[in-house]
Amino acid sequence: FVEYIKKYPKQKNVGKNYTVDMNAEKSKHLETAGIDIFGQKIEFVNLRSETYTTSRIPEMKMGDAVSDASRRDLTVNALFYNIGTKQVEDYVGGLSDLRDGVLRTPLDPVQTFEDDPLRILRSLRFASRFGDFELAPEIIEAMRNPQVQEAYKNKVSTERAGPEIMKLMVGENPIPSLRILFETDLYKSVFNIPEMEEIVSDGIQMDQKSSHHKYNLMNHTLNVVKNMNNIMKEKNESDQMRGLMNVAALFHDFGKMKPDIQSPSATDPNYMSYI
Repeated sequence: FVEYIKKYPKQKNVGKNYTVDMNAEKSKHLETAGIDIFGQKIEFVNLRSETYTTSRIPEMKMGDAVSDASRRDLTVNALFYNIGTKQVEDYVGGLSDLRDGVLRTPLDPVQTFEDDPLRILRSLRFASRFGDFELAPEIIEAMRNPQVQEAYKNKVSTERAGPEIMKLMVGENPIPSLRILFETDLYKSVFNIPEMEEIVSDGIQMDQKSSHHKYNLMNHTLNVVKNMNNIMKEKNESDQMRGLMNVAALFHDFGKMKPDIQSPSATDPNYMSYI
């Protein structure tokens, strides 16, 4: 099939407007071919099923539309358009979820996330991108699952997580997704650097014990990100700049979770300074 694609530009005399990319190195396990048609990237791939082992890269087998839809990250991303009948084909309830503004996994979310834990960040990213969509409760519960969090640590590289986090940070409304990241304790796995291995027992939920702060560290952080996001929009900054500033706002007080840096105030020992 790819060989026919390669011949197409010559047959139609469209020159360099068409290029074929076999994705040999980047996605060789996906067996995907892409062609750039007048600036629109079109990808060709067979219907397939997949089996996961210790990696988030699956073993592929030929499948049908039902098995292909079931292996997707979210039901709203698992819709087919049949170019023969000109009808949308829905095998996993994606259309109703699209109408209801719900983000849901085709299979049990624990299985979906254990197979490929990067789907956790994709779910949060889509919730951030489409501000009026909500994650299904069972997705959030699955994110709390210790097995899912362990799978994330073992299978997701920072190189793959980074772009998803940045897309989350430039979404229409990143705050609800960040709150879920904090409340499920997933932030400890997602921001998995040595300094995060030893933090105060309450973590991001810690009381700041400061006369200058009425919120705990989590709510304070979320408010700072919210304000920064709004300021960047008001100033008509680019999405790239807005995302970078939101990341800076997100991490600006993470150091407070480090143990033994609290210093009692000289005027009131019930309040703390952070050195």
